[in-house]
Amino acid sequence: MSNQSKAATRIICWNCQEIVCQFGNCSSCHKLLPQPQEIDPFTLLGVEPSIDVDFETLEKNYLKLIHQFHPDQFITKSQTEKTIAQSYSAQINNAYKALKCPFSSSKLLFSMVFGQALDDIPDPAPVLLEIFELNEKRMYLTSIIQAQNFVHEIETKIDTAVGEYDAAITQKDQLKAAHFLKTFLYLFKLHQDVQQNLLNPSFDQAT
Repeated sequence: MSNQSKAATRIICWNCQEIVCQFGNCSSCHKLLPQPQEIDPFTLLGVEPSIDVDFETLEKNYLKLIHQFHPDQFITKSQTEKTIAQSYSAQINNAYKALKCPFSSSKLLFSMVFGQALDDIPDPAPVLLEIFELNEKRMYLTSIIQAQNFVHEIETKIDTAVGEYDAAITQKDQLKAAHFLKTFLYLFKLHQDVQQNLLNPSFDQAT
């Protein structure tokens, strides 16, 4: 598995006892090797660590890996390899679920970079004020056109928050990263709410 070859951990093959520096299949006897638990979901699924996950690459790599470790591929293999393959499949599925959701993937990236959970950091006052003002504005939307304009406004703010968050990650600025990640998560949730509840035919279309 190419994305796992980046890891430099040395392990001993359970079958031939060869010391190898790769994961997937042993380079000596070609038996399936256990997947190290410390591999993060981004590495496992071969996508760049980012708040803006490349969903096309994620989906492609996920389907490839799921097929590679499907039980049908190990019918004639040893029980050890079958067990290892099942473990791979579980990790792959869990990683996919984590990266598919913007909430979990962005929080995961934050904890990977800073070694601290985002939820342990208090919400910055400016973030709370901005979201309060946006929620108040949302309450007074009376037409689909207004809702559409509001969605565009939120999307612009999301793009800004994502850019600032990526910059903070590069700079290893934890407080700045927390500020813009929390902003992004609140905006994303508000965007979903407006899309689901206001941009539909039942909403009053009076302008």
